[in-house]
Amino acid sequence: MQPADERDLSTAATLRAYSRAMALMVALGGSVVLAGWLLDIPSLKSIAPGLVTMKVNTALGFVLAGLALRVIAAAEERNPSLNAGLARRRLGQCCGLLLAALGMLTLSEYAVGWDLGIDQLLIRVSATGAGETWPGRMSAAGASGFVLLGFCLLALASARSARVQLAQALASIVCFIGLLSLLGYAYGVESLYLFAPFSAMALHSALLFLLAGSAALWARPDVGLMSLISSAGVGGAMLRRLLPAGVAVPMLLGALVEIGEQAELYGPQMDSALMVGSLIAVFSALFWATGRRLQRLDLKRSEAEGALRQSNSRFDRLAQSGIIGTVVADTAGRIIDANDAFLELVGYTRAELLAGQVRWDTLTPPEHRHVSERITAQLRTRGTSALHEKEYLRKDGRRVAVLLGVALLDGSEDLCIAYVLDITQRRQAQERIEAQARLLELAQDAIQVNDLQGHIQFWNRGAERLYGWPSNEVAGRSAEDLFGAARGDHEAAHAGVLTKGEWRGEIQRRTKGGQPVLVSSRWNLLRGPNGQPKAVLVIDTDITGKKKLEAQFLRAQRMEAIGTLASGIAHDLNNILAPISMAASLLSDSVTGAAQREFLTMIERSAQRGAAVVKQLLNFGRGVEGERVPVQPGLLLKELTKIVKETFPRNLTVEAQTPADLWSIKADLTQVHQVLLNLCVNARDAMPDGGTLQLAAHNVRLDDSFISAHAAPTAGPYVCLSVTDTGHGIPSEIIDCVFDPFFTTKELGKGSGLGLSTVLSIAKGHGGFVNVYSEPGRGTTFKVYFPALRDEETAPAAPTPSVARRGCGELILVVDDEDTIRDSTQRILERHGYTVITVPDGVAAVGVYAQRHHEVKLVLTDLMMPKMGGGTLARALRNINPAVKLIAFSGLSHQETETELLSSGIAAFVPKPYRAENLLAVVGDVLHGKA
Repeated sequence: MQPADERDLSTAATLRAYSRAMALMVALGGSVVLAGWLLDIPSLKSIAPGLVTMKVNTALGFVLAGLALRVIAAAEERNPSLNAGLARRRLGQCCGLLLAALGMLTLSEYAVGWDLGIDQLLIRVSATGAGETWPGRMSAAGASGFVLLGFCLLALASARSARVQLAQALASIVCFIGLLSLLGYAYGVESLYLFAPFSAMALHSALLFLLAGSAALWARPDVGLMSLISSAGVGGAMLRRLLPAGVAVPMLLGALVEIGEQAELYGPQMDSALMVGSLIAVFSALFWATGRRLQRLDLKRSEAEGALRQSNSRFDRLAQSGIIGTVVADTAGRIIDANDAFLELVGYTRAELLAGQVRWDTLTPPEHRHVSERITAQLRTRGTSALHEKEYLRKDGRRVAVLLGVALLDGSEDLCIAYVLDITQRRQAQERIEAQARLLELAQDAIQVNDLQGHIQFWNRGAERLYGWPSNEVAGRSAEDLFGAARGDHEAAHAGVLTKGEWRGEIQRRTKGGQPVLVSSRWNLLRGPNGQPKAVLVIDTDITGKKKLEAQFLRAQRMEAIGTLASGIAHDLNNILAPISMAASLLSDSVTGAAQREFLTMIERSAQRGAAVVKQLLNFGRGVEGERVPVQPGLLLKELTKIVKETFPRNLTVEAQTPADLWSIKADLTQVHQVLLNLCVNARDAMPDGGTLQLAAHNVRLDDSFISAHAAPTAGPYVCLSVTDTGHGIPSEIIDCVFDPFFTTKELGKGSGLGLSTVLSIAKGHGGFVNVYSEPGRGTTFKVYFPALRDEETAPAAPTPSVARRGCGELILVVDDEDTIRDSTQRILERHGYTVITVPDGVAAVGVYAQRHHEVKLVLTDLMMPKMGGGTLARALRNINPAVKLIAFSGLSHQETETELLSSGIAAFVPKPYRAENLLAVVGDVLHGKA
């Protein structure tokens, strides 16, 4: 395996990208063949007529293999969290197990001679091509390939290098199986893809095996067999040039020679001569090009070595310069050599240095010797020391402040090199700044003075009040590290003040207690007498409260915009739901199976619930409450349990507990459904690795003591709906904030922060309340209390289904700009004995009605259409025939269109989406003068 620093990262990334693309091609290829079998399209089952078809199980295996390779690649490439990466690897291993099991079961059928029925499990097929002894059964070579590919996926999903190497070995065999079959087809060698008496491997199966094996090989180019190919060294460069040619050139030349022989351009003896000659010519040219490439690489290496020598030379010149003192010493304190800058700093001559008169212990004052001891300890443990400030005693007795960094010389355990920088002037400037800063102590704003490296030198009392740290805790610390500010913001401010002398802006900081605080920050560069920058003055004003008020105002504007938008999209949403509802009604007459009818009922209910959601959205936009009706929570809970079981991940166990004598509540059904669904979604998100989701309901009578303890509205009978999960729980420090609007602990883009706020708002709007109990690591329970119906209130009886009226051939004109609604409405009316004409807009309707108004008995029109709306159309038709009968339908509510209905003389209104029986009932009433 190549060291990490020798790998070509760009090459590895390219190979991973190829692997992901090939995995997608494998899954797509299997899906196309599956579609061919499902839709009975021969051209999708086999590449050409007369060739072997890819079997259903084979196509399914390629779909599993492609998905597994894509999931494993995602676990490696996207740097997911520990749990997410583990889940993706587990999913890839599950697909590998299924793939291996499919292959082994097929091989057992061949070996023992039995028929397990798996070949005809999905689709029953008969023999359709050559080599198909067992219709529907994949070839033995294909089954072997799936066994190898399955175990390859199991090993590839592991983080261990040895298992990845095993996966690459298995993938190589899979590639060989696919390549052999492709060669058999290419050169007409039937024995390479048909092993009698077993089924033959299809041509596109061989190609997909080659792609799948290559995708598995290239998924981990940094490990095992592929590490050499992705290496940045000479061996990697040579392999990347020669290996593809070593595979492709013989195949291409062989194919050309075969074509020439079949065209009778030459005989068998000429075949061999042409093959050998071509290979010699191609590989000679390739070897020459590779040699030239290696020569260039060697030239670059020589240039790099020359650059390194120049760098070492520059370092030597720097060491002898007068900028920084450089010292070579041993860990015992003896100074062996030093440059002139250091000797000038401490006041000794080179002769005194050579005489041994200059030592660390003689240069270091007693109060700074602990720094020397700390440096020695750091050298022994990690070979380098951090930068330290200390003082040296000059030969004349004066003190000089220095910044010191020390590192062991390569290959030595007792010799070290030290770099010494005189910071005496900086220390004096710092002292002057501190003296001046005392004048700022009384300021209300947070004022600090930083050195040019961002270390805090001064911290006033206003900063202590705002941020919580006393000045003795922050002195010398990095301001960026202290506040936890975004690196980009801090770097922009620092660069701005250094280049322009000042900077103004807003920065998000954190207090000592971890609370975020937004400040308006003003930075000014402080200069010394000679004009050189010395420090940075920072003045921060807390604007957190101001920004919160601005955010609340913006949120209010956004909610107002959402309300306005709701009315605009309601018509389009109901136009989408209307054909779904009508199609379900149409299909219900022709479907007899109980399971199919149950699905149609579910579709129709979902469409009606969607309509209810749209209505609720409109009510929300107008600030209107939804309709409150008696609701049986037990039925709602059972229906929601079924939805959750069908849509939530399979690693969640869903339980429901509802007593038979559960009381009814008076509520907006859609809102209660929204409450439970919001809580279920939060519970699901709290259990990414699986768990138990429990839905429950029970009757409860709340007394005065409970009311006072839980801030409930009033005492009396309530129905408690609870949602419990076994997830990670809610930390106690944030549990009081979970109902705040826009508060969320989810990642950006995965939560709006309005879910629990909406739950609380709906519960309070119904006269109820919400309680939450959570234990970190064990789970959370949300309990929503709704007032129960009083004894004198009863739940409404089930509505009596409308009886569809049959027509007697009456001609009805249907006007709607939506094709699906026109077609669905036409089918419903014609199925029940009416004659129907449809037009897409009001202008066309006027033209048709003007010609046939004596025949048209009824006009059905949408109110919102391009060119001419329903209200304008109604007035135009009444000008032609004052006795015209009109029914309007719209995606908007009746209240929004009432004025238009009254002014245009429309007899009835049907809100979208409508069911077939509702439409037929209204049509019958209007035609027979009952509306």
